[in-house]
Amino acid sequence: MKNTENKNEIQMMFGHPKGLWYMFGTEMWERFGYYLMLGIFSLYMLDGWNNGGMGFTSQLKSDIYGTYLGLVYLTPFIGGLLADRLLGYRRSIVIGGLMMAAGYFMLAMHTIPSFYAALFLIILGNGFFKPNISTLVGNLYSEDSLKNKKDSGFNIFYMGINIGAFICNFVAAFMRINYGWGYAFAAAGVGMLVGVIVFMIGNRHIKTYDVVKPLQKGDMSTMKILGMTVLPMFVFGIIGYIIPGNLLGTDTNDAFIIGCLPVILFFIYLAFKSEAKESRAIKALLAVFACVILFFAIFHQNGDALTTWAEDYTDRGMSSSITKPADQIGMAQKLENSAVVSNGEEVFASNIDFFNTTQNLMPKKSKEDLQKVKECTMKLETFDKSYKYFENLNKKDVPTLVVVPVAQELSQAIRADTFANDTMVLNALYATPKSQLPNVIQEKAELKKLAALATKSIQDLTKDLAKEKDEKVKKEITAQISATESSMRVYEFLATNAAFSDVKKDVPNLKLYSTELYQSINPFWVVVLTPVMVGVWGFFRRRKREPSTPTKIAIGLIITALSALVMVGAVYATNDLTIKASSLWLLASYGVITIGELCLSPMGLSLVSKLSPPRITALMMGGYFLAISVGNKMSGMLSSLWEGFGDDSKQNFFLLNFGLVMAAAVLLFLMLRWLNKVMRENNVL
Repeated sequence: MKNTENKNEIQMMFGHPKGLWYMFGTEMWERFGYYLMLGIFSLYMLDGWNNGGMGFTSQLKSDIYGTYLGLVYLTPFIGGLLADRLLGYRRSIVIGGLMMAAGYFMLAMHTIPSFYAALFLIILGNGFFKPNISTLVGNLYSEDSLKNKKDSGFNIFYMGINIGAFICNFVAAFMRINYGWGYAFAAAGVGMLVGVIVFMIGNRHIKTYDVVKPLQKGDMSTMKILGMTVLPMFVFGIIGYIIPGNLLGTDTNDAFIIGCLPVILFFIYLAFKSEAKESRAIKALLAVFACVILFFAIFHQNGDALTTWAEDYTDRGMSSSITKPADQIGMAQKLENSAVVSNGEEVFASNIDFFNTTQNLMPKKSKEDLQKVKECTMKLETFDKSYKYFENLNKKDVPTLVVVPVAQELSQAIRADTFANDTMVLNALYATPKSQLPNVIQEKAELKKLAALATKSIQDLTKDLAKEKDEKVKKEITAQISATESSMRVYEFLATNAAFSDVKKDVPNLKLYSTELYQSINPFWVVVLTPVMVGVWGFFRRRKREPSTPTKIAIGLIITALSALVMVGAVYATNDLTIKASSLWLLASYGVITIGELCLSPMGLSLVSKLSPPRITALMMGGYFLAISVGNKMSGMLSSLWEGFGDDSKQNFFLLNFGLVMAAAVLLFLMLRWLNKVMRENNVL
C-alpha cells in the first residue's frame, strides 16, 4: 500500500510508514540487550566474586546502579547534538549500537577494569543510539497527512521496546542458571548486533528522513555548545566529587547532580535566547521534563529496590505443574536444605568462608581445573541462595532437612583435634549428604593438594603482612591468614579421617522462578496493554475528546503514584517481613505502573517530536533523556535508602515514592492550561 497524497511517496505497511517497522525491530533487539543486562545488573554486582559476580556491598551496588542509569541517559544530549549537526541520525545509530555490543561482550570478561570499561562503552553508545532512533521515528510522520498518527506510531514503537524487554529475561535466566553470568552478558551483545543488522537492512526506507538541518543565524556552533556544556559538566562533576562531605549521600551522587547543572543551565539559556514562539515551546518542554524526572525515579527502581524485593521478600516457589517443564529447559532455580544452611548464622558464615577460601586456592590453569571451580561455585551458590531464601520462608515450605548421622568416634575426633571454628565447619560437612558437597573436598588427592596450596598462600600472606604499613590492609591480610589456616586444618582432617557418606533417597529441593523473570512483568503488561491504551485514545479521538499529550502525562503520574500504594499493601502482607509476599503483589504493582508508563513515556517522546523547533529536535530529545537521566540517578539514590528503613517500616519507603510522584502530578495539572495553549500555538493539539 502506498500513500500517494504526499509530495514524496511514502511506502506504508499496516497503516504506518514502512520505516517504522524496521526501527521497531532495531529497537526491539537493542532493548533486548539493554534490559537483559539491566535485569541482572544488581544481582550480578551483589553476587560473590567466587560465584562469578562482583561481590559489591548493597550501598555500592545502588550507587553504581543509579550512576550508570543516570549517565546512560545523560549522554543522549551529546549524541543528539552531534547527530543534528555533524553525523546524521543513521550513522549515529550504527556507531552507538556497535559500541553497546562491545560493552556487553566486555561485561562477560569478569575483571574489575573490564567491568568499568564496559559500562563506559554502553553509556557512550546509548548516547549515540537512543535519541536519534526516536527522532527518526518522529520524522516518519512529518507529512501533514500522517501527523495524527504520530502518537499511535510511538505507541507501536514503544511496544517493540517491550517485546525485547520481555523476551530478554527468559534468555538471561537460562544463560545464568546453566552457564553463568558471562554468557548472559554475551547474549545481550549478540542481541544488539542483530538490532544493528535489522537497521541496516531497512536503510532504504529510512534514509530520506535522515536530514542534517542547517544552522540558523545566531545559532551557536557545535564546539561552542560542547564548550558551554560538556566541559563545564566535567569540571562541575569533579568539584562535586571532591567537595568535603556528602551533600546528597555519596561522592558520586554529588558529582552527578552538580555535573548536570551546566547542561540544565544551557537548556534554560536556549529557552530564553530563542525567538518568541520557539522560546515558549522550549519552556513548555522543560516544564514537562522537570515533572517526569520523578516518574523515572520511581519507575526504574524495578532494577534495584523491586529486584531486591523479588529476591528476598517474594514467594518465588514454582507449582508442581510447572517444575518439570521448567527443569527440562533449565529455567528453574534449585534450593536445598542442609546442615550448612539450617544451623544458624555462625555455622553458615563459617562454612561459606571455608568454601570461598577453597575456591580462591583451587588451581585455574587447565580446562579440568576450571570445570572443578565451576562445580564448586554452583554448590556454593546453592548454599548461599538457600540460606537467604529460607530466612523468612514459611517453615512448612522449607524442603525437608536430610542429615547424615555422624559416627560417635568421628564426632569425638572432630571435638578433640580441631579449633572451635573448624569444628562448626566439619560437623556441618559430615552431616551433609555428599551429593550436596563439591567433589573437590571429597577426594584425598585434591585435599592434600589444597592443603599444600594453603600452606604456600599463608607463607606469601605472611610476607605481605611484614611489608605492609597501612593498618586497614594489615587487618585484612591477618583475616585472610586466619581463614586460610582454618581451611588448611579442615583439609588435613578430611584427608586423614572418614570419607563423606550419602543417603539412599533423593535430597528434597525447592524450585523457584529466577529473580530475573520478574523483570519481564512490566514489558509483559506493556505488550498486553498497549493495544488497549491505543484503543482507548482512539475511542476518545473519534469523539474529538482525546486528552492532550501533557494531560496524558499528568494522568500517567497519578497512576504511577498508585503503584507505590500497591507495594505498601505488599509490605503489610508480609507481617513486618517475617513471611514472604505473594508474587501477585509485584504483578499488580507492575500492572498499575505500566498503565502510568503508557500514558507518559511514549507520550513524552511524542511531545518532544511535536513541540521541538525542527533544527534542534534531536538536541531536545537529548534534553528529554537528560530528565530521564536525573530521574534514573534519583532512582538509585532512593533505592539506597531501602536498607535504612527497618523491617517494621519498609512501607514508608513506598509511601515516600507515592508522595514524590503525586507532588509532580499536581504541579503538572496546575500547568496544563498554559501547556495546551503552547501546543495550540504550534498547531499540534
